[in-house]
Amino acid sequence: MNIEDNLQGPVYQQGYRVLENKGTAIVGMSPGNSYFKKETIDALLSECTKKFSQIIIMIPDKPAVYTYKALGYTDMEAERKARLKSNALVNRTKESLLKLQKTYSGEATIVKWDSLVACSQEYKKEYENIISLYKNNATFREDARNTTRSVIEKKIDLNSNIEKSVDTGVFYLLSELAFVQACSKYYATDIAYVYHNPWSIYEKYVNGVYDGKKSNLGLVIIN
Repeated sequence: MNIEDNLQGPVYQQGYRVLENKGTAIVGMSPGNSYFKKETIDALLSECTKKFSQIIIMIPDKPAVYTYKALGYTDMEAERKARLKSNALVNRTKESLLKLQKTYSGEATIVKWDSLVACSQEYKKEYENIISLYKNNATFREDARNTTRSVIEKKIDLNSNIEKSVDTGVFYLLSELAFVQACSKYYATDIAYVYHNPWSIYEKYVNGVYDGKKSNLGLVIIN
């Protein structure tokens, strides 16, 4: 895997600064996303251990319930699906980290949503803020819904009510953004989010496009 090193914009420049200082990376892995195969996780984490002194691996099992409910699963089915997919992803990640522990002197943590996120005051505050932004800022709401729609429409039955599905599925995205923003305050260091594609809504959110509040978060593309 390679780092895209010629991207322009404040969020990428901050990402490159975090890289230069071997700072902290947040690696987001979505349960059920076919991209995160064993080989991909091995390569991604191997690259991250070379570039960052701390790696926070975020596998949002609880927010993933929103996605599965949006795809038409019942509450019970969605919770089971999210749990199984998340557990499989956690196990693959642990296997990768085990192979890297002899060569990596930094710290790598797999975030547990219930114990480390949901009970965090920083997260609760940021989640309230982002829900308020979603309700009151039409541009952010449209971008959040379009981002969610682009994921759901690839998996949903064509006869389903896509907008109703987006009503539910968007809370996965909002939870993820709130978590990343909370990390910038919880950890006393500069942070870069690591992703395999550009992420427009994250860039705008971090750059203060929606509410004028800029963040010191960066973005690093590794693919």
